[in-house]
Amino acid sequence: MLTTLAPLLLFAFITAVTPGPNNILLMAAGANYGVRNSLPLFAGIVLGFPAMVWLVAFGLSSGLQGTGLVDWVQWLGLAYIAYLAWLLATAPVSQLEQDKPAPIGFTKAALLQWINGKSWMMVTGAVAVYGSVDAAPWQQALLFAGVFLLTAIPTGLLWLVFGRLLKRYLQPPKRQKAFNLSMAMLLLLSIMPAVL
Repeated sequence: MLTTLAPLLLFAFITAVTPGPNNILLMAAGANYGVRNSLPLFAGIVLGFPAMVWLVAFGLSSGLQGTGLVDWVQWLGLAYIAYLAWLLATAPVSQLEQDKPAPIGFTKAALLQWINGKSWMMVTGAVAVYGSVDAAPWQQALLFAGVFLLTAIPTGLLWLVFGRLLKRYLQPPKRQKAFNLSMAMLLLLSIMPAVL
């Protein structure tokens, strides 16, 4: 198991830092609400995904195979992410961080992982490629969850802070509206591979 640690870390880092629904939501939240107000969203993503990884690596994925449930979860996830994109595109433009509700919170962000197509691709790909039949299931699950937690924290913060740095550029309402529309479009584009 330890011989696959370095490649697994590289895989986890690359998949965690590339654009996807989680990172686009973090960047948009950082720009619209600031880092502090977006911490529940960040925590839900950063802790929710490794929890999903642990459960799937422990054996949940084998129990779902062939049931058709995975397909339903994926389609539900695509619909929910499209709904989030619509909310982002139609968000009212106002003074950034003033009189705005907070972005989605911890629980919704953690649950989003279960219907996020990129999350499923990442975890099933990692377990299939880097998993070992010789390792104890709980040890392997712990290793996978730990690696994804280790990579999710810095990459999630990177996207959140990047969004926050965009705030000064987004002060004029027209730019903020254009940014929100662009992020909504990117969010929709991020689910296209799963649709196709």
